Amino acid sequence: MLTPFVFPDRPLWPRLLCGLVLCGLALGCESEPVFTPLSFEEVTAETPYVNIRARALQERYRVTPHATNRELLGKVIEVEGLAAVVGRQQTGQWFITLHGGAKDKLPIQCFVDDEEPWKRVSPGMALTLKGQVMNTLPKEVPRLLHCTIVAIDEELTPAKRLPAAELCRQYLENHALAQNDYYDQWAWVTGQIASIDKVNGVIYLDGLGTTQVHCVPADEEETMKRELERGQTIMILGKIVGGDRSRIRLRDCLPPCVVDKPQ
Repeated sequence: MLTPFVFPDRPLWPRLLCGLVLCGLALGCESEPVFTPLSFEEVTAETPYVNIRARALQERYRVTPHATNRELLGKVIEVEGLAAVVGRQQTGQWFITLHGGAKDKLPIQCFVDDEEPWKRVSPGMALTLKGQVMNTLPKEVPRLLHCTIVAIDEELTPAKRLPAAELCRQYLENHALAQNDYYDQWAWVTGQIASIDKVNGVIYLDGLGTTQVHCVPADEEETMKRELERGQTIMILGKIVGGDRSRIRLRDCLPPCVVDKPQ
């Protein structure tokens, strides 16, 4: 004989509602924390929560993105790595990206308050940056706010510093040797402006004799904002791509820094 179903004395919906509330509270405890940005002065004065290599930080965000975000969000940390890019967003904010692992791993994007970070930093340079960790969702690039340069490893600084005339001299004396030493390498080149192509944003520096250094900017708009004129001595960071007896070419040049103005 079938046993008749007996309804409970108490309605079922209050118990279901209570269960839903408890589940909601449990989930709420696991929700992502809120990012509270610090000022530049606060970040600079803050003792770092941790000092970590870029490779290790990349791996943590790859393997445990949620847990890493909950732990590090809002913390001030120091990151050691190799500078991959020195660039500018459309908003005008300058940044340095650090990498320490395979090329397919997400780099670490460090927003800097310095308006001319390329004076000290070039791609390939080993350095330590300090900044505040911003909110990072899975598969997003980890980002740091208000970054400052803590240290630069001068022994691992690939970029050269040399006058335009010296660069031209080396290419004129032994083109093959100069190409071997400088091709596709970053360099800070100092020289006097011979002329400016304002249509294409190219800056021509006096070199040696009739040989000039042609500087092709990475950001033409930002470069042309500078109050540049013939006769100024400037320092410019760019990648050497070779040349011939009439010109040595630099590409992806960052905006120049005026060293000396004509009298």
